[in-house]
Formats: sequence, C-alpha cells, structure tokens
Amino acid sequence: MKFAVAVFILALASGMIATNADATSTVLVLNQLPDVAYVGETIYFTGTLSSGGTPLAYKTIQICEDDPLWPDDCIAVGTTDQTGTYYIRWVVEEGTVEVDFDIYAEFDGDRTYSSDQTPRQTMSVVRSSGSITLDPIPESAAIGEMVTFTGTLHLDRHSPEGAIVYIKDEDTGSRDELLTSAYVNADGSFTTYWIAEDTDYFDNTIDIQAVFEGYGVYNRMATPIQGMYVYVDTTFPDPTYPDPTPPAPEPEPDPTLPVPTPPSSDGYMELYYSLDFDKAPLVAIVPSPDSYENVKKHIVPVREGILGLTSMLERQYPGGAWDVNFDVVMKGDKFGTKPDVIVNLVTREDKSGCDWDRFSGGTLGWANVSLPKPVPTTVCSLDGLTNSEIGATAVHEFVHAIGLGHTFNIPGDMLCSVEEDGPTCPGSSSESTRASELNLAALVKIYGTDGFQNPNNDITNKERFTLNGGQTESPQQRDTSRSENTQNSIQMEQSAWTIYTDSDQYKAGEVILVDAFYDGYLSDDKSFTMYMFDGVNLVDRFSVSVDDGYISDFFYGVDSPGVYHVGLYDDDIEDVVAQTTIDVVGYDDAVIYTDASYYSPGEEIYIEGFYLEYYEGFSSIEITYPTGESAEWIDVYVTDDYFDAYVDGLYLPGRYVVLLFDEWDDLAASTAFMVIDP
Repeated sequence: MKFAVAVFILALASGMIATNADATSTVLVLNQLPDVAYVGETIYFTGTLSSGGTPLAYKTIQICEDDPLWPDDCIAVGTTDQTGTYYIRWVVEEGTVEVDFDIYAEFDGDRTYSSDQTPRQTMSVVRSSGSITLDPIPESAAIGEMVTFTGTLHLDRHSPEGAIVYIKDEDTGSRDELLTSAYVNADGSFTTYWIAEDTDYFDNTIDIQAVFEGYGVYNRMATPIQGMYVYVDTTFPDPTYPDPTPPAPEPEPDPTLPVPTPPSSDGYMELYYSLDFDKAPLVAIVPSPDSYENVKKHIVPVREGILGLTSMLERQYPGGAWDVNFDVVMKGDKFGTKPDVIVNLVTREDKSGCDWDRFSGGTLGWANVSLPKPVPTTVCSLDGLTNSEIGATAVHEFVHAIGLGHTFNIPGDMLCSVEEDGPTCPGSSSESTRASELNLAALVKIYGTDGFQNPNNDITNKERFTLNGGQTESPQQRDTSRSENTQNSIQMEQSAWTIYTDSDQYKAGEVILVDAFYDGYLSDDKSFTMYMFDGVNLVDRFSVSVDDGYISDFFYGVDSPGVYHVGLYDDDIEDVVAQTTIDVVGYDDAVIYTDASYYSPGEEIYIEGFYLEYYEGFSSIEITYPTGESAEWIDVYVTDDYFDAYVDGLYLPGRYVVLLFDEWDDLAASTAFMVIDP
C-alpha cells in the first residue's frame, strides 16, 4: 500500500497525472429541464461541454440527482459528440422517497481537463393519473344468460383508445379470475359481454370489478366491487347432456383435412350473420393477467387451432382470402389495432366454471353471436387438456363469433353443443377436434368462396344450412369431373405441410425464423430435419421437434446475398415435404448473439455483440416471447463498438427473438434462441 502511494506521488512529480491546478478549466451546460416528468416516459438531457470556447468531443457526462441524506445517485450517462453536445436518454423512474428531483450534469475531468458540475434544476417526477367506472350491473343472472358490461376509462394525458379493460371476479386471498375483457374506444367508453357462469363455489355471489392494469406511465386502476348472484334457471327441462369430460381425439384419425359429414336427413347447421372485413380478421388473444403462468402454455394452441381451420378452408376452397391475423395482449399492454374477435384465455379455481355440464356452471368455452365487433369469446385453459382440445375449443368459439351457429342432429360433429333445450346432437358422447365438410361449407355459405373479404353474403338469423340444400358448390360437387387418380392426388395434397418464414427478404446475417404446420393428424415421435440450400450447396441443417403438428425454429442467417431454399425433410420417408424461398440482400449494421442456442427454463442468458462501423452510446435490446410479446427491455452502453449483457432466465418454452435497436430506435441486428423443457 505504501509502495502504491509512493508511485502515485512520483507520477505527480513527473507530470504524468495532471492536478486540478494544472488541468484546463471546462464549462458544462445542462439545458432547461421540464418542470414535470412522468414515470415511464422517455426524456432527453441535453447540453454542451467546452473549454475556452472550444467544444470537447467524446467526453463522458453523467446525469445525477442531488440527495442531501445519502450519496448522490447518477441516473444516466452519455457522451458528447464532435460538437461537444450530449443527448442522454432516460426512461423516467420514480424515487423511493422523493418526488422533486434536484438534477445536475457532471463531468469528472481527465488528465487534460478539469471536472465541472452544472447548477441544480428541480424536476418533479410523478405518475400519470386517470379514472375508471363500471356502470351498474344486474344483481343476479341465470347461468348461461348474457350479461352486458359498460363503463368508461379516462387517462389524463393520453387517448384511452386501444386500452384493455379486464372484467374480473375479485377473490380476496387468491388470484382474481378473468370473466371477459373489453376494447376501449377513443371516447373512453367500453362495452363487452359475458355468459354468466359460476366461479364462486361457496355462495354463488361473484364480486365483479373492471380493472385497467396500466401501461406506460399509468398505474393500475380498478372500480368498486359490485356483487352479482348467479343461479341455475330450472324452468328448462333437465335433458341428458353430453359426457362432462372434454372431447378426446379420435382414435387413428384420418389425416385428410375435413372430417367427412355423415349423411343425415335432418342434420343441419344454423347461420347467424356475416361480419364486414376490410382486411384479414384480427383475433386478439387475451391471457388472464392473474393466471398467466397457468394459461400461457395454451396461447400457441389457440392460434394454431384457428390457423388449422383457415388452412382447411384454403385447401378446400382455393383462391379465397382466408388469412387470419393475431395479437396477443399481455398484462400492461394495449391492443395494437381494434380486433374483430377477442379470445379470453382463462382458468378457474372452481373447475365447475369450466365444466361441460351447463347446470354445474359453464363449458370449456363460450361465444355469443349477434354482437358488434370486437366479439368476445372465452377458452378455458385447464390442466389435462391437450393442445388439440384447446385448439378445437378456440375454433368452435371463433366460428361462433364470425356468425356460424351449432350443428344439429349429426353426432360427433365439431360444432355440436348444448343449448337451452338440450344437446344439439343427441346421442353424441364426444365431438371431433377437427372441422367437418359441413362446417367448412357453412362458412363458405356465409362469406363466399372468395374468403373473408367484402362483400359477404346476407344471412337471415338462424337460417338453416345443409350440404345438399344450401351449398351451391360443395367439395364433392366441385370434384365430380376429376378422375379417381386426381382425387387421390388432391387427398394427399390436403394433408401436406405448410412452411413459412417471418419475411421473404433478409439482410446478410439476419436471423431467419421458420414455422411449419401440418394440417392433419401427425405423431409427435416422427423425425424431421430443417435445411437451407443455396441452389448448389447445403448451407445448414438441423433436427427439429414436432409439437402437435407444429414446428418452430430458426437459422442464424447467412453472410452471402442470394436466393435460398428453406425446407423441411421427413427423415422417415426420406423426402422433402415442404419448401419456401427467401432472398438475402444488403447487410445489417451490427451483430448480436447469445452464448447458446438452447436454454433450460430459468437458465441465465448472456448476450453480446458489436457494431460493424464506429459506434459509441446507448442501444436497447428487446427480447420477445414465443407469442411475440415483449419479455424484456435492456439498455446497454456501447464502448469501442462492443456491448454485452446478462438476462435472467425465461420460463415459457419456445423460440425467443432478440432485437438490437440503436439510439435512434432503428433495428440494427437480431438473433434468436430456444427455451426447452429438460
């Protein structure tokens, strides 16, 4: 220790380190701050550093908060540019004690220039406020009865349009249960609907409140609780209901797309209405905010179930625009665009709220028809249900929301159910998990062979539809002129894979996300390989796992521009089963990568990267869940073009995307990794 002090003194004596007396004075300026900053918003600290009128470039500036009780806290750091000017970004965070922050900028000095601080400026850090109301609700409702919820949301500083309001059963001492959710209009009003079900086992009284979970600069807000008594309406006869167990997958299901509709002299479907679609229908999936860890595993099956239906429609009725888009709205998010259909993914502490038997309080899902958009639906997420069962329930409720009723008198059809007068398909102990020819043809009756795009057909409420009497071009009729060999070929095509990438054009080195979907029955123990081919050579290949007919993986990207083929190879039959083409052009601004491609749930993740050209300053890293929602934002400081960061482990299995944004919020690079259960 004495030796180190001696060396330091010798250095001072020899002039190697400048003292305050030797250093050139500096002038640091912090431009005027706003009087008030709102928690969650982004502000910029700006100013200049100079010496004798000469700008000082590439000097580190800290923004600090003066605290008389303990050491000052420096909340942000940045660097001056070539003109001696700094722009330092800060996402406003509230203090643990203080509201009024005394802010100053600080330059610590170096061998040549002395340190300097700016005068203190007072800035209040506060949260934005607002209010939420829920209009009076009925004091009681019969199980199965539709209940309407209306109210208003006011946000002091922003438009409430697109915000999500949750209607919950408030449970003291346990998780609140999501009943339904609502889209908030530009004027703050919201309207949504709920099919009454029993979620309180003890007294049948539900404590209902509307909740805005908050996002950005707004805190959570909730309305006072209103009680509603739910009861069984015994005025209807007690018919024989379907088996209360969920529908089981068919043994050895036929891999062809639609389930053949058995002939029936009195079998039909009810049609309700057609919706207007000026673009592809948007389905918002809303996981229960208080039960997310329980329901998250069923987000993808809901999406894939509906995509499986649209894939069937595309193959049975080619040329139609059957695309459906999705938006997963997480707690703390808002709707990206006003949806057409909302799928509330819920669970129940009292499982009677998700049983099949209506008199015990609910079903695996519900939807009410004849409602303005967005049409709310519910899918119960219960342990023990397979992905196919969840997907089938989502399809069942989705087609109700877009105007298709139940199937009658055709046991086993996917759209069989229970209505007030009893089962619609007496004698049916379980329903198929796949749509039938009748289901598909009924949707075409509503929307036409051109798909969901306008104009759509005028439908009379509760109009009856049969394959023989109400469909001008059924699949059977359309194919009668084809030979038996052609028919067999079509049958094979209808059970093919679909493969797609997240874009058809990439920059060199940019991560390429690949998904593949099988539209029929497929065993999960089959072996597949994903590959990339440049037309001459095999570029990359790896084995992939199948989950309920769905594959999700990625390529890190390629360095050479050109046209590449991305495909799926069936190892069992030794043949290519799906292929698509991508273009690679240009170059990314940076490189980002993780220390592994695969992680166990909860395992720490290390990220590092560099910019290809000179860069120093802040960058942001976003990690997105397999569902597409943001999992984590990290601010990193780039020094000598290099950055790195550690991220706490993530638990939802699937593919995560890592996005790097520069200080201008432009996407600079991307990569991906997988979280897989051991």
